[in-house]
Amino acid sequence: MNAPNRFLLVVGIILLGVAMLVVAILGFGEFARPLPGACADVSTPFALAGAGCHRSLTLYIIALAALGVGLGALWRRLGT
Repeated sequence: MNAPNRFLLVVGIILLGVAMLVVAILGFGEFARPLPGACADVSTPFALAGAGCHRSLTLYIIALAALGVGLGALWRRLGT
């Protein structure tokens, strides 16, 4: 593999690594953010709660998995 291609692979690996870090920080921030006080007024889990009362980390997990797959693919390509 020639030098320009290796350089682009390394830059891609660094960018994907930074993107993974950002997604992880945003996901942790979403998880650690306290719920609004209005959420405590909901008496049952089946009651209608506001949008701020629900947390979904699914998007963050999917994004981390996709970025991890891309990072792994670039890493394997760099090794060959």
